[in-house]
Amino acid sequence: MHEIMALDSNNFADLAKAAGMDLAMPSTDTKSSTLTRFSLQHKALSGRQDIKGKMVNVEVVEAGSIKLENPETKELIYAQSARLRPYMQRVLYKRFIMGSGDTPNMFIKTVMATDLNGDLKDSEGGFNCGKPAGYIKDWAAIPDPLKAVIKQIKRTRAIFGTVTLQGAVNSQGEPVTLEDNTPVIWEIDNRDAFKDSNAPFRTLFARKELPLQRYINVTTTEKSIPNGESFYLPNLDLDLAQGKNEITEEDQEMFSDLLSWVSNYNSYILRQWDEKTGVGDVPSGEAALIDGFLSVEQAA
Repeated sequence: MHEIMALDSNNFADLAKAAGMDLAMPSTDTKSSTLTRFSLQHKALSGRQDIKGKMVNVEVVEAGSIKLENPETKELIYAQSARLRPYMQRVLYKRFIMGSGDTPNMFIKTVMATDLNGDLKDSEGGFNCGKPAGYIKDWAAIPDPLKAVIKQIKRTRAIFGTVTLQGAVNSQGEPVTLEDNTPVIWEIDNRDAFKDSNAPFRTLFARKELPLQRYINVTTTEKSIPNGESFYLPNLDLDLAQGKNEITEEDQEMFSDLLSWVSNYNSYILRQWDEKTGVGDVPSGEAALIDGFLSVEQAA
């Protein structure tokens, strides 16, 4: 078990830092690959159902649903909303590179941190996935090839917690049961959603409350783009009406396990950095750690 300080609201400052809550304020044995992925389903899913004795195609999963994916079984579960209990958050950069020919799609990703103020080592032996450090004052002065790289890089907020779904269904629209308080990782890389998803953490920080002491109700809002298609952004509604959650021994264990997940992920990225810069080698088999976190197929 990864040792951490006791989850006691009396040591709020230390725990807030561990939970990534300094992200909420403006700047002045490995279980890593088993976390369920939390994301949004942007397209409706169709399936065949028997209607009056005939098999017809019908919409079985609505666009804008919450989607959970088990990285081991590849099972997909959907619901219209989710009740999320956040334990902590981290941020990172990631860059998706589209493959061609025999070259597959790939991600470059950095270590996870509690802020993006410094240079973060990435999996290709560089920093920040190729983004220059600091604020870019004169965009016009940036060479076009570097502009193209910067446009591929996304700030990503990774929220770790547990989730409970009501009315969950599978890809065929059939009711399924999901264990309450399933551990999840939710990576948010849409520019607007990245900013908005920090709001609950800022509120909790101001109230001197830890993330796991509250729930966030997650729904989605449809947004349109000029070509007539739609995409969805998450709504994170911090539930302050219900009393604060008590912190149990099971919560202590979950918090420790999630910290271990982040530590293991960062160790893997740092070993990749060492390998690409000639410092060391990455042990074989550890790529599953990253594959379990960032889905190349989903990005494509």
